[in-house]
Amino acid sequence: MNQTHAELPALSDEHYIHCLPKWLEISLRTLFGVFAMVLLVISSLQWRDMPPGFRWLCGALIAAFIFFSLYSRIWRNNIKFIADQHGLFFPCNDYLVHTVGKNSMHSWLFVPWSNVSNIRVATQKDYDGQSKCVAFNLYISPKERSDYFIHVGIPSDIKQRALNVVPVSYGDYPPNPKKTAAKLIRLKKSADSKDCPGSVADV
Repeated sequence: MNQTHAELPALSDEHYIHCLPKWLEISLRTLFGVFAMVLLVISSLQWRDMPPGFRWLCGALIAAFIFFSLYSRIWRNNIKFIADQHGLFFPCNDYLVHTVGKNSMHSWLFVPWSNVSNIRVATQKDYDGQSKCVAFNLYISPKERSDYFIHVGIPSDIKQRALNVVPVSYGDYPPNPKKTAAKLIRLKKSADSKDCPGSVADV
């Protein structure tokens, strides 16, 4: 059955973390730092000739670039889910986005492989129209859905939903949706081979 944890439990030796790759995080943070330095140099050379509005704009941009480059907490919120040989771990809504003006609830939802089905590559609607994603169905309660999946996508291939079976999709790239689906299928098969409970029917 599904379980909630105040902290992420210890993972099995073989696991997969679905998040922004470390190399891309380092590249982006470095890029923001370079932007801040370049803009700082340019604005310092032209400061006297700048109108007050441009000075405020340059100051705000420099502060923003430095913030994104140095403030590590915003980069920790890029973990979408974690998989190991026991099942999937999902962060609560407050881990996925920064919430202002409310008490944060930090917890993880564990969904065993027996409550995961139909792992696949699909498409989802986004600001670009349609994009590739990794998708699967979860057997979860309405409360679990509201606490953990408000900010998670829905695959476009679902026409009708069964009770308590929620289709979810993750369209981030990288990582590659096809490779992600293959890793999840391998972990699920590994769990099934160890006499774990059978999965719910595909929907």
